[in-house]
Amino acid sequence: MRKIKNNLFNRLFNRKALKEQREYKKRCERIIGFYKEALEKITEANSLLKLVDVHKWMWDKGFQNYNLGPCEWGMFRTKNIPEMNPDEVYLGGICGLFTKPIPFWENSDKKEAYGVSGYEAFDVYPETTIYEIILGQYKDMLNSNAKAIYNSACNFLFSK
Repeated sequence: MRKIKNNLFNRLFNRKALKEQREYKKRCERIIGFYKEALEKITEANSLLKLVDVHKWMWDKGFQNYNLGPCEWGMFRTKNIPEMNPDEVYLGGICGLFTKPIPFWENSDKKEAYGVSGYEAFDVYPETTIYEIILGQYKDMLNSNAKAIYNSACNFLFSK
């Protein structure tokens, strides 16, 4: 969003744009205020179901972008994030694993080591469980997007 000055001309002729800018500023301040808590919640989550709750919480606090939002063919195949259920979150498609919804990963054998099934990846230890890989995928998705949203908010608030 391009910043516009809060001067007499803009207050008379660009009221709508000024209002939108004030609302965006409040959203950016809120994001900066909740950023540390969001990272802590992501780190502390130890299951996919808890990460779904963290995702919904982050969305409610303003951490919203295309990557974290609903997409008919993406990770979050839902109409809206606040009402998203685990059946609508598709994870996988990495390290030779198929893309499946959360209930599939929750019901699978969580102790099965990645290297035991004949899978091989150069960046994954064979002792790592498949569940840990999928959990890491969701955590990385939330972490990287929270950071990008935070950086965007900081750029808006602290640039001239």
